[in-house]
Amino acid sequence: TPLSGGAPVCIGSSIAAHSCRILLMGESGGLYCCRLMAWQETLRTLQDVSKPHLALLHALDLFTSQQAHTRALAASGQALTQQDASVAEQLQQWLMVLALGVADRTLAAALAHATQSYSSPHTAHAQQQAGGGGGGDGWVPAEAEVGCAARVAVNTCLLLGIHQVLFERVFPLFQLAQHRISLLMAPPTPDHANPQSQGQLPQQQQQQQQQQGQRGLVLKGPLPQFLEVLEGHVCAGRLGVLAPEVVQALVAHLALDLGTPSRVERCVLHLDVASMDLDQVLRLCDVHSLHSAMAYIYNCLLEYRKPVLDM
Repeated sequence: TPLSGGAPVCIGSSIAAHSCRILLMGESGGLYCCRLMAWQETLRTLQDVSKPHLALLHALDLFTSQQAHTRALAASGQALTQQDASVAEQLQQWLMVLALGVADRTLAAALAHATQSYSSPHTAHAQQQAGGGGGGDGWVPAEAEVGCAARVAVNTCLLLGIHQVLFERVFPLFQLAQHRISLLMAPPTPDHANPQSQGQLPQQQQQQQQQQGQRGLVLKGPLPQFLEVLEGHVCAGRLGVLAPEVVQALVAHLALDLGTPSRVERCVLHLDVASMDLDQVLRLCDVHSLHSAMAYIYNCLLEYRKPVLDM
């Protein structure tokens, strides 16, 4: 209200702050209010509105800033306060929860798509003819999304140094998704009671579709994509110890599914021997003449004569 006591006057583009709120008067007289939220509330809100990727990015920015602050304190000789330590711990928990949430959400969407695509051979054939699904190469409707989820989960575990979560929670998540999708893609049992159902698609087309789907699942399914992300970190020296069941799955995928035993040898040369199934790996080395990997394993076991005699 003006000092002269006249009619109220609206002054647009005005801003005022009170406590944690900011008030903005628009040009047309509209009043807008925004509120500053604590970082925990921001992450929770993004999670509630189904924006896990955005929440994860925000949490990662906060974690990076917190790490820089910790390094600055260490460089200046100051001790980390209890509040800073508590914030760092909470950020680690949030990052892990969000990364697992992204992986779980993406795999659930992929499973739902696979369920719809392979609910009947006729539906899958129609989608394949229309160019949907995995680009004509079998399963995987969202190959990039599944691969991104695998990278997010693995990279987050490595960033936080929580390898146990990687093997005990992330790996079973992708393994279970692979198993469920493979069950959906199993060849259907012929319906002898309904002769019309057998005439929907020629038998040769059904078999071809099943083969393409299985091949796509082997190459691009959730578990293969997860294992190939691990392979990159192992060969780069960032991950030297794997759980035995993960090593078995990695060796089986690279050697049997892809037929590339040389990639197994590259991984073996970067892995701790204690985490391997030695019978499986040594048998593979012997069959494919992977002499470098064989010598590496025996040297780690302090057995120097056998590789010389075998080679």
